Amino acid sequence: MKDRNLQNIRHIDILDIGNDCNQNCKQCFYNTVMKTKETLSNELHMIDDIKNNNNLDENIKFFIYPKEITTTPKLIKTIAENGQKFILTNAKNIKTNSDIFKTLKENNIKKIKITLFPNEDEQLFRNWNTAWEYNDIKEVIKMAVNEGIKVKIFTMITPENIRFFQGFYREADNLHISEIELLNFIPTGNGKNMDMKYAMKATDLEKLLSITNDLKLWKWPYISYGFWFWPNFYGKSIYKFIEKGQKHDWVTTEYPCPTINNLFLWISLKNKWIYRCFKLLSESEAKIWEVNNNGKINLYENVDFDENILKEKLRWICSKDSCNFQNLCLWWCRSNAYILAKKRGEKEPEYAGQEICITNLIQKRIS
Repeated sequence: MKDRNLQNIRHIDILDIGNDCNQNCKQCFYNTVMKTKETLSNELHMIDDIKNNNNLDENIKFFIYPKEITTTPKLIKTIAENGQKFILTNAKNIKTNSDIFKTLKENNIKKIKITLFPNEDEQLFRNWNTAWEYNDIKEVIKMAVNEGIKVKIFTMITPENIRFFQGFYREADNLHISEIELLNFIPTGNGKNMDMKYAMKATDLEKLLSITNDLKLWKWPYISYGFWFWPNFYGKSIYKFIEKGQKHDWVTTEYPCPTINNLFLWISLKNKWIYRCFKLLSESEAKIWEVNNNGKINLYENVDFDENILKEKLRWICSKDSCNFQNLCLWWCRSNAYILAKKRGEKEPEYAGQEICITNLIQKRIS
C-alpha cells in the first residue's frame, strides 16, 4: 500500500452521474458495478463534498462524464459550468429531441463526439443500432453541423473493416465531420470475452497506416489515432500534443497516458469506487481507492506508476533498451498493454510493453 498526496492530483473524472445509458454496446468499456441509485441533486452534492473535503489543489480540474448525456439532459448546464466544451453521446435520442442543440448553444458547448462505424451491419453488430437508427445518427450529424456545432466521431478499426475505411472517410467528409478518432479493440468491459480476431496486429496496422497516410492528403476530416492506438514519434502531431501540455480538452499531463505519476482519478458516484483508468472499470484490481458518503477519499493504491519506476520496469518494445523515445512516451496507453498482458496471465501486467507500435513499425522500415 502506498499513500498518495492528494495535493498532487491534477484531474478527477466523475463517472456514473445521472441516468444509465440507453444502449448496451458489445465492446463498451464503461461497465461499472452499480450499487446505488441516487438523485441527480445528491450526486451533484457528492461532487461538492469531494471538492471540499479532501484538501485538493485549488487548480485541480474536474470532468463530468455521464454514461449518456441525452438520458439526463439537465447535466448539460453542469458540464458547461464546469468549463467543458463538448459532450459525448450515442445520438440515439437527438433526432426526436432537436431542442438539445439549442441547449448546447445556450451553454457554449461547441462540439459533440459520437460513435459511428463504417457500415450499418457493423453498427448493428457492435452497438445494436438498426439500419434506421444508423441513418438517424447521420441525420443528427447533419443537424449538428447545420447548427454550427463541430462533430467528432469515434470508430473502431478491426482487421475485418479496414477495407471499408476509405469509403467511410469520404462519407465523413460529405457529412462535414471535423475529426475521426480511430479506436482499437481491447477486451475489457462488455467486450471482455469477445474474439481477439477483432484486435489489430502489426500487419493490420501497416495496412491502416498506408490508407490513412494517403487520406491525410485531403486534410479534412482530420484522422487521429488517439489513446487507443500507438504514437508516431516520426510524425509532427505527437510533439504538438506533448507541447500543449495542459491545454487539451480533457487531460492535463506531460505524458500521453494520464495514469503516469498517479495524478488522475476516476470516481464512480454509483459505487463510490475510484479507478486507475476509465478503460479498466470492469477490472476489479483497477479499483484503487474509495470515497465515503461525505466525499472523503480513502487511499489504498498498491501499484506505482511513477515515471522513474516505469523507465526501469517497462518490458519488451517499451523498455529503455528497446525504445529511443521512452522518455517521451512511457508506454503510451498503459491500459491497452495491461489488459492484453493480464489476458495472457503475465506477472506484473502493469509493466508490460505494447505488442505493436507505430513508431516501432516505422523504425523497422528505415533501419
